[in-house]
Parts: sequence; C-alpha cells; structure tokens
Amino acid sequence: MITTNADGGLYHWHTTSGKMLHKIHDPYSQLLTCDYKQDGLEFLTSGVECEIKIYDEQTRQEKLSMKNGADGQPGHSLRVFCCKFVKDDDNLIISGGWDKTIKIWDCRSGDIVRNICGPFVCGDAIDVWDGYILSGSYSDHNQLQMWEFSTGKFIEEISFQTAKEKAEQKTPCQIYSTQFQKSGGDLIVAGGAVCNEAKIFNGADYFQPAATITDLSRGVYTTDFNNTGDMFALGGGDGVIRCFNIVGDMD
Repeated sequence: MITTNADGGLYHWHTTSGKMLHKIHDPYSQLLTCDYKQDGLEFLTSGVECEIKIYDEQTRQEKLSMKNGADGQPGHSLRVFCCKFVKDDDNLIISGGWDKTIKIWDCRSGDIVRNICGPFVCGDAIDVWDGYILSGSYSDHNQLQMWEFSTGKFIEEISFQTAKEKAEQKTPCQIYSTQFQKSGGDLIVAGGAVCNEAKIFNGADYFQPAATITDLSRGVYTTDFNNTGDMFALGGGDGVIRCFNIVGDMD
C-alpha cells in the first residue's frame, strides 16, 4: 500500500504487519494524491507543486514528470487533489484540483489530450467508468456531475439533495470524495462536509439518492467501494473508518 502526506512524504507499507517499507521524501512539496497502475508496476503522485510524477515500483525511481503538456498546453495552476491512472487505458491519467479543471494526460507523449472546466476538486473526487467521468465539487451547487470521457462533453448533473431536502432548504453537502461501484458502475457513493454526510445513488433509478449516512460529527473526506461492489466505506474528520454492507436492491 502507498500513502501520501502533506509533509512531502510518500510511504510504502506492508499491509499485514503494518511495517513501513520505504519512504520518498520531498520536504519542499505537499503530496495530496497517489495511485497505482493496474498492473502494479508503476505509481504516481501529485499535490501542491501541480506536478504529476510517475515512479517505477521496483526501483522506486522517478520515470516521468509532467507539469505542462508536451504539446504546449498549460498544466494545473493550483494544487492537484486527485490524480489516477485510467483503468480502461493505463496510458492515460486523469487529474483535477483547485483550478477547476480536469485534465486527461497521455503519459506516452506527455500531451494533455482533454480539458474539462468547472469541477472544484478538493479530494478523491474523480472517477472513470465505462466511458464516463464522475466529478465531485466542494460547492453548494453542481456537486456531482457526469462527463463523456471521449469528448469531455457535459452529460448531466446528479442532484445530491432530494426534492424534500431542497424544499426544506437543507444546507447542501460540499463534496470531498465520490466513486463509482467497481463491480458494475451501477451505484455511486459521495460524501463531504458542511452537513457532514454521505449518500449512495442508484443508476437504475436515474441516480436518485437511495441511502444516506447522516448526523456525522465531522466531514466525510474519503469514500470507496470494495472490488465486488457489495460493500462501501467512509472515512472522515472524526478519525473513524465506517464499513457498510449493500443488502438487496438499492431501489
């Protein structure tokens, strides 16, 4: 397992024993995101310096650094909070952050092949599934949006609030994290702060909210599904990891 830290450290851990195996440290940077390539042979990091670095897993040496596109396009201008390999094509990387842009990079050429403007990404709030991009924004509007991966075209907004919550003028949740269900992309989990809650959205019901975890004492900073898609987890400001089973039909 790898983790990043705002002190500029990237850490390799042995998950069974909890032992730290290796550390890459840059005291002049704050690392905010990391990801493994699907084959496990490479990993990437990014953060405050707006620079995407790809490392060889065996040697732990840097292989590639991308701050601006090799095609001359400017890279991110503010800190990058989410950066990951695209599972359907390991040659592509998707990233987003405070500059309200999502960028798709080709790590063979170093070019930026696509830009999407709008999402204010402040955590692990970008995911890709079956030709669609899901983005979460730390905002009181347009919190969850879907985009076409091949063109960057806006598809739809997924309303975080129900009609009843809007009518009651409930304070909107501002998103830190959102993910597709890994087993089929039929469900979405998203969570955030201000109202400190997370929700599951059901694609079979036009991504209407199907379940809510609320009344948390602190914000939800990270969300994820397990690989089989029958569980999801939340982590947040209260230092607690909560795991949930998905039982029966979400609708």
